[in-house]
Amino acid sequence: MYQIKVDKKKKIALIDLNAFFYPMQSVQETAKAFQGICKAKLLPEGQRLVVELKPLRQTQLRLLALNFCNYCLALRQGSE
Repeated sequence: MYQIKVDKKKKIALIDLNAFFYPMQSVQETAKAFQGICKAKLLPEGQRLVVELKPLRQTQLRLLALNFCNYCLALRQGSE
């Protein structure tokens, strides 16, 4: 299992998230906030949520994925 997988050929980052820690609403809000930076595709898989990030301009894919996760966690924490 991976948490972040980078596909340099496709220029995408895949993030495998636990839906308990990353609720769908927080992930959707994060995707909306990141619209100017990347396209985010949400793929629910049972108790997991896979997020595919495709940047709109050249960037470090792993760093983009980490920032996406951090933003999402901050949203979740702020809503508690």
